[in-house]
Amino acid sequence: MLIGVDIGGTHFRMALVDDSGTIVVHERVDTKSVSDPLLALSSLRNKVDPKSCADGVVVGVPGVVDYKAGELLYAPNISPGWVDALTQRNIQDLFEVDARLVNDADLAAIGEYFYGAGQGLGSILYVTVSTGVGVGAMLEGKLLKGRLSTMELGHSFIPASQDMGVDRSKIPSVEDLASGTGLSKRARRLGLVSDNKALLKLAEDEDSEEYKLFNVFAQDLSIALANLCWITSVSDLVLGGGIAINSNLLLRLVEGHIRSIAPPYLSVTIKRAELGDDAGLTGAAGVNKAFGL
Repeated sequence: MLIGVDIGGTHFRMALVDDSGTIVVHERVDTKSVSDPLLALSSLRNKVDPKSCADGVVVGVPGVVDYKAGELLYAPNISPGWVDALTQRNIQDLFEVDARLVNDADLAAIGEYFYGAGQGLGSILYVTVSTGVGVGAMLEGKLLKGRLSTMELGHSFIPASQDMGVDRSKIPSVEDLASGTGLSKRARRLGLVSDNKALLKLAEDEDSEEYKLFNVFAQDLSIALANLCWITSVSDLVLGGGIAINSNLLLRLVEGHIRSIAPPYLSVTIKRAELGDDAGLTGAAGVNKAFGL
């Protein structure tokens, strides 16, 4: 048994996971209610694993991880004080079992590869389109990583395909153009509804301004994804995160846009993630395999 933890900007989640990736027990609290992440980990553990059955803990964090040092280097969506607290050593001392700190997109990629939409595929690029844009790459059964977690696609830069709601005072990042936060800001600048759930509903009408914006949003995301395909020569993409999971339209639009710009020697396929919010928790069971341990 392992304990899987997913620390996000909205929820702080923990689960007891067996070797097959099945979640046995699951608990969560609102991240905003947590003042001390180590105290929260201890409290949740008492609920998830009161008899201390787990022989390891894997903690997914929304930021850049130094895998060699076991430290979180940069995490803009959680409290700055947590960066110093959430170290592999501190977590290991708290749980008194082997601990591993993993980038959240990497952990979700591991989950989808071994237990979700990536099963049976040689390599995948897992892309989460939610508050931000995150990527984890599984290449022939192993996580693509160096000393640091890699594939920080959201913070890379691409030109906007069209000038619709774009902040021209700076060079736009992928997250500026193609994240949930970016979509909401673009809609607000255009005077459209900025709640993404409502916007996605309105975008189903192909004559609406919301559809026009969402189509451009999908085109910008497709440019970023095509760049990944050119760099990695991986043809199987798995899209997760709130925007992707809740929108059939996004998958259809991305499939249409990416055909003309992806490598011609690849037959790019796009699948919706199957594990939803549980991808990272489930991924805890596959970390040792993905890390080659």
